[in-house]
Amino acid sequence: MDSAYYLQRFGCKKEQPTLTYLRKLHQAHLQQVPFENLSVIYSQPIELQLPWLYQKIVLQQRGGFCFELNGLFGWLLSELGYSVSMVAAEVYDEKQKEFTPPFDHLALLVNLEQPWLVDVGFGDSFRSPLPLLEGKEHTDISGHYCLQKVEDYWQLEMFTQLQWLPRYRFQVKPVELKDFTERCQYHQSSYASKFKRNLLCSRALVDGRVTLHDTTLIRTNYQGTKVQTPVELLGGLATVFKEYFSLGVLPESAAVSAS
Repeated sequence: MDSAYYLQRFGCKKEQPTLTYLRKLHQAHLQQVPFENLSVIYSQPIELQLPWLYQKIVLQQRGGFCFELNGLFGWLLSELGYSVSMVAAEVYDEKQKEFTPPFDHLALLVNLEQPWLVDVGFGDSFRSPLPLLEGKEHTDISGHYCLQKVEDYWQLEMFTQLQWLPRYRFQVKPVELKDFTERCQYHQSSYASKFKRNLLCSRALVDGRVTLHDTTLIRTNYQGTKVQTPVELLGGLATVFKEYFSLGVLPESAAVSAS
């Protein structure tokens, strides 16, 4: 696998493994490589193996969900000289008021002068790595975040609805990509999974976010405006995939339905 070619996927070049460079990589990846579930919706089996992920995300110019995006991004960071470990997270279900099972989300820890939480696979979330410091608040264009220590977990929280609410929690225990296989399979096959119900494709913009939800394109400006447009008014799914998300080789059934 060619790390330099992967860097080209989101417009970066190789530099020294510093915190400044890590921030640059994180933000560029969010803006250029979409969070999307086309493989799930169109029944393209996902293989949690680095060569397969490289083929999809880099060579086929696709995106993916957390297991894919953070899985491959972790490999890239290691190739660039960073000390990286994968951690297993449980996502907070706001409707059920409880956390999902273990290994429901893959996040990364990068060790520099201290550990930093890195995540390019959680959709609309923090734009820059977060230091693993309890109570340290971070604000960027997407919102207000902090990490809290709750029992044996580090808990990512976001200030919303006039309160701090959990987003996910994890333990600082290194795991491997293969450990996520069972939950990855669940999200591909179970209609209880949100990823199986609706088509989703989303990427960060400098001043907001663009998201495809089924047949509606939503353009959000974080200064307060949101515009929703049916995809048929934009030339159809194929046009939207190409012009708004720069997606390359689609799953066969997706290419047929988009045309």
